[in-house]
Formats: sequence, structure tokens, C-alpha cells
Amino acid sequence: MVDVINSGNSVYAAQYAVKAYHPEGLKDITGTPEAQNPAVDIELSENGEKVKNLVGELVPVVYDPAIFLQKGETRLKDLMEELNIPEETEMDIRRNADGTYSVTGDHPQLSKIEEKLNDGSEADLANSLSKAHSGTGFQHVIDALGMAARGAEENPQMAENYFEWLRSTVQPEANSMDFSISYKDGSLSGSLLDSAGNDVAVGKGWALPVT
Repeated sequence: MVDVINSGNSVYAAQYAVKAYHPEGLKDITGTPEAQNPAVDIELSENGEKVKNLVGELVPVVYDPAIFLQKGETRLKDLMEELNIPEETEMDIRRNADGTYSVTGDHPQLSKIEEKLNDGSEADLANSLSKAHSGTGFQHVIDALGMAARGAEENPQMAENYFEWLRSTVQPEANSMDFSISYKDGSLSGSLLDSAGNDVAVGKGWALPVT
């Protein structure tokens, strides 16, 4: 096992992370014209660059939640205009692990946005936020996988323990995380949430098992 999980094997790492976090596969959650068109100039986040480099040998796409937050921001502003909500209105959108949404903020029409996200009538915005959620979770899992791969190189006898940790701890924890999206000053930002509702920084909080 150690031979196939060395830190240079980006294809193996990407395949494992895709299966662990998003079983339907990488293509379905990254297949946007912006992501697939190399002529489009997109500035990636630091974590986006990390994941792009890691999965680059597997499939030529960009997997960065910032792309989907940008798309969601554009659609949200259009929707706010349709609902006569001033663009400067701040709001918090929470995408739960089960795919449902809640929207809070100081404007009575924000309940309409929540309603549309949940009843399927606002598919474009929901799809962008869903993919931003998945992308952030994917990056979180990639960092845990990197830890496991490096740990297995250093301690080959612990390789099975580390990858069991990915299956039994990392995967279910990542899949159960909600996603907090904040709209402020005209832009969207997002963060994973732990079970207590606290923000989780990508790649933080993981610890390899010691036995």
C-alpha cells in the first residue's frame, strides 16, 4: 500500500478523495464552462491552486469553490433585484448537509430567497452554492488525505490505520458539515461548519490516529 500512496501520486490521491467525499465523481461537480475553458481567466484561491495541482493529472478541470461563489453572487444579486431587496442588504445563508437552506438577515423578502432555494424554483443559485459547499469539503478532505499519505510514508506500519481513519472519521465528518455563506459588501464568502456551528478552516482540525 505504501507504494501507491506516496505524496507524489496525485492521481491516486485525487481518486481517493473524490470517492471518499463525493461518490458521484469529480466530473459532475466541476463541469461548468468556466471551469473547463482554458481561455477563461480565473484567479484561484490558495487552496484552489493546491487542489488543481493535485487533480491535474486526473482530469483537466478547475475545482475551486471560489468559482461557484462568484457565480452564486451574480445570480443572488439578480434575484435580490427581482425581489426589490437593496443590494447592500446583508444576509447569511446556511446550506445544511441534507441540502436544505435557511436565510437570515434584516429584510422581510429574504424569506422568499429561502423559499425559492428550498422549493427548487431557484435552481441556478442553489446549484452554485451546492457546488461551493462540495468544493470546500473536497479541499478539506484533500488535506486530510495528504496527512495520511505523508504519515504512511513515514510510518508504513500505520498505513492501514491512517486510511481507515479517512474512511471512518474524515469521510463522515466532512459529509456531515453544513456550509455558511455570508453576503456582505456585495460579495459572497463561505465556510464549513462543525457540529457546533463553528467555522472550520480548510485543512484545520485533522489529527492522525496515534495507534
